[in-house]
Amino acid sequence: MWLLYFVNGFNQSITGNLAPYITSEFEAHSLVPLIQVVSSIMGAATYMPLAKILNLWDRSVGFALMAGFATLGLILAASCKGIGVYCASQVFYSIGFTGMIFAIDVITADTSTLRDRGLAYAFTSSPYVITAYA
Repeated sequence: MWLLYFVNGFNQSITGNLAPYITSEFEAHSLVPLIQVVSSIMGAATYMPLAKILNLWDRSVGFALMAGFATLGLILAASCKGIGVYCASQVFYSIGFTGMIFAIDVITADTSTLRDRGLAYAFTSSPYVITAYA
């Protein structure tokens, strides 16, 4: 879990810094805020359907589904030829990344006692301290 947070922290930092460069290649630099808003809204709308999936099926099924969405988003971003595909890739990645983090938080809550839960969440969030400076 720690490595997943670590890799996603680096990926989030790199893609956030490269977004203006990528969109300037399509001569659509002014769409960076719009892409971020749309992908954030879609990521925020992920919680309720994913919570139902995690309840009905299994935690691993929900995590695998969200990992698939994040991977699809990264593949689309790597192969995009236009701003529309890039926007779709950011939406898929945002849905997948937000869903993976939520699934891991649910798994962490399920596997830790109430007394140790704060330490478990601190452990899973500690990679962001490293990636902020890297």
